[in-house]
Formats: sequence, C-alpha cells, structure tokens
Amino acid sequence: MTDNDDNKKTPETFAYVLDELIKSADRKTTVTSFADQIGKGSTTVYEWLKGERLPDQYDIREVIEASVIIISNKDKKREFKLRLKNGFMFDFEKRARLDDI
Repeated sequence: MTDNDDNKKTPETFAYVLDELIKSADRKTTVTSFADQIGKGSTTVYEWLKGERLPDQYDIREVIEASVIIISNKDKKREFKLRLKNGFMFDFEKRARLDDI
C-alpha cells in the first residue's frame, strides 16, 4: 500500500495501537528489541507501524503475547490485548473492502 488516506494511523488502527504499546512498555522497548522479542526483523515491525503491512495470524498472536510481557499493569495488559485484536480486525476488514473495489 502507498502512503495515502487509507494508511493513516488513527486510534482504531493496528499501527497506532502497536506504536502506543511500544511507547507504553514498562522498560525501555525499542522497535528492534520488540522485533527480536517476537522473532521478526525490525523492518517488518516498522512496516506494521507505518501501516504498510499487517501481521499474519501467527504474528498477531506473538505481538499479543509480547504485549503481556512488556506491560506489567493488569488492566493495561487487557486493554492492549483487546485493542491490538480490534486494530488488526479493523485494518483487515478495511483492506478486504478495498480489495472488492
């Protein structure tokens, strides 16, 4: 996807939530350290953060599991798990609708 309105990071997008998750981590977490934690290259995570790509079903599971590790507050863990899932589904459905055009 190109950089246009379809790629905008808004609060309901996966890219926005992932960026917020990395910035909210209890200990200093960089994109590179987060990528290492989930077994992905930093380029892949940067593409997710820019909204250029979405993780696949296995990667989204790794991202959600990592969120539980880097956030210690129980309520925040629940919130990020839900928001990551919702953001992924929001973007997935949005792209599916665009593919139908």
